[in-house]
Amino acid sequence: MAKQAKPFVFDADKMAEMFKVPGMDKWLQQANAPLELMMDVQRKNFEALVEANKVAASGYQDLYERMVSIFEESLGRAKQQVDSVQGQEVSAEAAAKNAETMKEAFDKALADVRELSEMAQKANAGAFDVIRARTEKAIEEFRGGAEKMTS
Repeated sequence: MAKQAKPFVFDADKMAEMFKVPGMDKWLQQANAPLELMMDVQRKNFEALVEANKVAASGYQDLYERMVSIFEESLGRAKQQVDSVQGQEVSAEAAAKNAETMKEAFDKALADVRELSEMAQKANAGAFDVIRARTEKAIEEFRGGAEKMTS
């Protein structure tokens, strides 16, 4: 009887040789560089977000404390106003005095609101400055990385 031919035998080494591409190692190293750059930039971006949140939180803490202070001052002034009006005779002079006191209270309230809005704006600006600075730096880092890859 004639010897039967061997069926197809898979040879992993021969298969690997077929897929070897000259310069593949170099290409993989080049592909890894942008990935490392992107990871580094994103890590720094995350750190900047954390810092921006700290700046904003600190500013808002100051804002909250000032709001409580203004509220306490306003309650004290309101109590004084109520005390001064009680038992007061009704007259044109008393009404003029009360109107002046109300105008002063209104002016003070406007000044307080202005102060609070400036504090909020400062807290927001501080956080924005951190993010803006990081964005500018990230753009520089990407440009520098792109220049290194093309040269």
